[in-house]
Amino acid sequence: DQFSEIEQSGAHIAGEVGEHPLSFCYPNGDYNEETLEILSKSAYKNAVTTKWAINRNVNTPFLLGRSDIHSGVLMDRSGNPSIPRIQMRLSGFAPGLR
Repeated sequence: DQFSEIEQSGAHIAGEVGEHPLSFCYPNGDYNEETLEILSKSAYKNAVTTKWAINRNVNTPFLLGRSDIHSGVLMDRSGNPSIPRIQMRLSGFAPGLR
């Protein structure tokens, strides 16, 4: 069942790294109301979906979207990290955002 899978995965990670993870990622992006209920009563503090989103005014920390932050969109022409590009990407106004 979902409860066992969620609890066992957290316990396994805790056993490997020494502490329980705070963030959960839905396998394949799959979740339902039962999943949200289980997570809200667990040691997890938040969870991410597979949907692209800028997380502003989020109603629940268990339905966070993802912002792809990778070097291809964050580096300047010299190959150095670009603060303006990072800011633009996270603003939600960058071209090509879904």
